[in-house]
Formats: sequence, structure tokens, C-alpha cells
Amino acid sequence: MQVGTYFFKQPVSTVNIALKLTRRFLGYKPITITVFEGMSNTKIANLLAKQITKFSKKDFLDQATSFEGRLFPDTYFFSPYDTADDMIYEMNQNFNDQIAPLKMGILLSGKPLSQILTMASIIEGEAKYNKDRHLISGILWKRISIGMPLQVDVAKITYKQRGLPDVPINNPGLASIVAALYPEPSPYLYYLTGRDGKMYYAENFTDHRKNIRLHM
Repeated sequence: MQVGTYFFKQPVSTVNIALKLTRRFLGYKPITITVFEGMSNTKIANLLAKQITKFSKKDFLDQATSFEGRLFPDTYFFSPYDTADDMIYEMNQNFNDQIAPLKMGILLSGKPLSQILTMASIIEGEAKYNKDRHLISGILWKRISIGMPLQVDVAKITYKQRGLPDVPINNPGLASIVAALYPEPSPYLYYLTGRDGKMYYAENFTDHRKNIRLHM
């Protein structure tokens, strides 16, 4: 059976019902919603409100409070009859399906999933390319291990408190989750995005300031 809300204009046979449920013939045109990597729950709610007439942002945000970081970015086909709870369930179920192959790695990492997701949400906002995601992951985990503040622009709270934010700041994609789980060791402790869009790394603050002068 395919998940969805099905509409039948008239009585149909059991065989036809079975065919519709297994082939996802919903009986109406679904609403296509694309949730992009790095969108927060609030941004997802705003997106849904623009495209679904009877959608309630308040209901969605009230119910999605405990799902920040766990609404997987993807393209969804929602019914006009879907509730906020239906949408959250589908996005969270997709999240669970996507990270299922990572469960052993998460267990062996010694870190709770909540921390990995929070780190992934920061990486999502800090890096565009996969090679940089793993390097930045290594740098940020290293900062935490030595008691250095993260001080990342995408999470201003990290300038005020040490360690990770209390909850993910957005809903990261799979690449950022994998990067948070498998950081790449390096001698670097600093990085920045240059005006050319490239990432520049430094082992110490002196070299970091030099990168700032040259590339920003």
C-alpha cells in the first residue's frame, strides 16, 4: 500500500480499491512541495502555507516543535486533505528511512543522534560542497573537544555559549548528516568562505587573519 489520502467519487469494487492503493491512484491531483536542505520548520511552514489553501501554520509549528532537524528535505506529494500531523509524519518517516543505514555508525560514534543532527544543521549552513562539509565537521568537533567556542555565523548563539546549540537550527540533508557523523581529521582550526565562494583553512589565528585579508 502507498501512503496517501485517497478520494473515491463513487463506490468501487474491492479489486479496484486494491489497485488504487497499491499504485497510488489518489483520485485527485496531489500538491507538489519541495523542501530544500537547510530549511527550518518555520520556513517549511511558510512554504506549505503559500501552496496549500487550508494549511494551518500554527498547528504545524506546534506539532513540529520536537521534530526540528528530523523533517527530511525532499519533494513531497501532499493531498489537499492532509493535516499538519499527516505532513509531519510523512517527512519524519522519510527521515527515519534515510538514516536507517547510518544507525550502526551513529551507535559506534558514541554521540547521541540529537548532537549529530545539530552539528549537521550547522554544517548545512556553513558549507556548500561535500569535500568541505567533512573538513568543517572535523574542525567544529575539534573546537568542542578542546573547549573552544564554535562561533559560527549560522548559529549566533555559539558566540555566547560553548558547545552546540540546544536543538538543530534547520533540517539538514543526508550529506550534512553523514559529514557530521564522519568528520575528516585535519590540522586546521579555522575556516572561512572567500568572496570567490571557495573555502580557506588555517591552522592558527594568525594564518586565519591572513586569509581574511586576502579572500574577504
